[in-house]
Amino acid sequence: MSFRINSTLLPALTLLLPLSPVHAQKAKDIPLRITLHETAVLMNLDGTAVAGADPVPSALLGDGNDVYTAATIKYSSGTYDAVLNLLVGKRKLTAILPSAIPGSGVTANTPPPGSYTRNGLLNVNNIICQGCTPGSFGPSRPFVTRVNIGLSSLFNGNDYGMQFLPITNISTLTMTPRTGNTPSTPPGANSPNAASFALVMPQAYNCSQGVYPSWIVRGTLLNATTGSSYLQVGTLFLSPATNGITAGQFSMPFEAQIEALQCFNPGYPGN
Repeated sequence: MSFRINSTLLPALTLLLPLSPVHAQKAKDIPLRITLHETAVLMNLDGTAVAGADPVPSALLGDGNDVYTAATIKYSSGTYDAVLNLLVGKRKLTAILPSAIPGSGVTANTPPPGSYTRNGLLNVNNIICQGCTPGSFGPSRPFVTRVNIGLSSLFNGNDYGMQFLPITNISTLTMTPRTGNTPSTPPGANSPNAASFALVMPQAYNCSQGVYPSWIVRGTLLNATTGSSYLQVGTLFLSPATNGITAGQFSMPFEAQIEALQCFNPGYPGN
């Protein structure tokens, strides 16, 4: 396995910081189940579904089974990222790579369109919106966040990362702040087109009834409000992304359901 865990794709999985920001909760990672959906619902920048639009095919799928449990919320590192770590083992991710967006920097490092099933990771930044204004998120109150996808040996033996790391929040929704050791956006991530945020929709929960906190994550947002706009723009980097070697930008819609496997307080009302 040649994939290198780096600060842009996966912020310090092994770092242990004694943080307990949510109601004196111990800094223990929360186990998750992540289901990758084969279609994705188109969403507006205000967090509502696009009226009358059919779901679009997802560009991020499983390896024949779309349900994963090798995932946690990273309390221990202080990022609160939901991370599906498949860097080693038999389970893999599948990226359906389209042609690159015209004029987005295609080079000899750009993989051809196709389906790529590889070891890798999915990182949804700050899934609990830690640091957001109380009351600005929760059931019926979505927010936007950044997402990283890593794929090992994607093309010509090189490891790559698909980065959804926009600089500017063009939505009307709360944007998650960076937390813990979450890195900044790497150079080139928003060039020549701005990247897209992902939408996070917290679901109602009731632990006394065995309904634990969960979230629907939809990567189906436009990257601009005026001029040329594209659906769910991500920028492809050779790993590590801190080197700034880009391989084009792609329209990569996706949708996932993320479910906690134990009760905890994510910072919005529940029982």
